[in-house]
Amino acid sequence: MKLTYKNIIYLSFFVVITACGTKKKTGDDLPPVRSEKPIIYEKADSVALSPSTIKEFINWASGSDLNEREIIRKEIMKSSKDEEVLKLLFEEFENVDVQDVSYSLIVLSIIGEMQNPNALPFLEKIIYRELPKQEEQFHSGLTKRDLVEMLSSKAVECVAYLKIDESNRSTLNVISQHPSIAVRSAAIDAYLFNNDDSEEAKKTLKEVVRESEANLIDRTRFTRNSKKEEFDRNLSLFYKNNPKEIAPEPGEPTEEFKKGKDTVLVQPVNPPKRNQK
Repeated sequence: MKLTYKNIIYLSFFVVITACGTKKKTGDDLPPVRSEKPIIYEKADSVALSPSTIKEFINWASGSDLNEREIIRKEIMKSSKDEEVLKLLFEEFENVDVQDVSYSLIVLSIIGEMQNPNALPFLEKIIYRELPKQEEQFHSGLTKRDLVEMLSSKAVECVAYLKIDESNRSTLNVISQHPSIAVRSAAIDAYLFNNDDSEEAKKTLKEVVRESEANLIDRTRFTRNSKKEEFDRNLSLFYKNNPKEIAPEPGEPTEEFKKGKDTVLVQPVNPPKRNQK
């Protein structure tokens, strides 16, 4: 091609524009590189629970499968009266807490399986700690309050699992006094489960549960011993008697609750209706 003066001007202009619009990519801007080799996590070795193996035992328990569940439970029971193990487990919980909720839930599960009555005051401390203020919550996000409520709910399950008069009274106090509905709900379910869902247990709950939460007593749960048909039937009956508990369809407006003067509720965008004629 013959380069004329006019062509040179256009070409120079194109080079300048391209150079100005090109940003040199740094390491932060580059897309992640897919690893050529798969990441393989090695399964933790089994270990007895003792003061010197707290972290190792937690790692083993956290990566265990269903076949190891009973083995781990038996190992925990061997140390159920070991006060040093109990003390170190609570220290481990306090060191991690909401920074790693999954890890903290495993620690609380081990404490609960110990069924050591001396754990009660420590568990109550977790249950009744001050709740963070409710923050703005984004789609699928969890606030710090949510995380604290999750751990408090697990702690009350551990209390109910002690199955002694003092722990029963403590669980009932949570049901009637705790400021979080999530924790109260967990306490109701735990009290029923650890009292064999008996009519006597339901009668006791009706005396302490808040009127607006009385329907939670009639919830059904699916366990290893549950029959699918019976569970489905009980679940259908619960929703028939408590239609407000049915979760709204995606895009449906939800009921307003405790709406402040400055609160603006935005109608969610309805998802596209696919595969519909």
